Amino acid sequence: MFATVTAVGINTLRKVEFEGTSNPLIVAVSIGIGILSVAASTIYHAFPTRVQIIGGSAIGSATLAAFLLNLLFHHTPGRKKPGPESEPDPVKGAALVTPRRRRRPAPPG
Repeated sequence: MFATVTAVGINTLRKVEFEGTSNPLIVAVSIGIGILSVAASTIYHAFPTRVQIIGGSAIGSATLAAFLLNLLFHHTPGRKKPGPESEPDPVKGAALVTPRRRRRPAPPG
């Protein structure tokens, strides 16, 4: 089961834009928080039971951290969207974001 979760996570991370965004920070902090409950298993013993349930689970704490950091960095009102790929839309005055292009492998030979 853990291998399946890992494989799905790696497949999802292949699709994430890392350059010019805060996504590397979100991934690094989330993995660090997930590893924290494994490396220092007694760290949450002084917390209430509800916090111990989520914090004691590596998958639960990493998922919660990634979710909250994603909300903070990408969905907080007033935060400017990074990236030089944003071009002003002359009709609406809004920015159009160009989707990330997939690189095709070089043909053999």
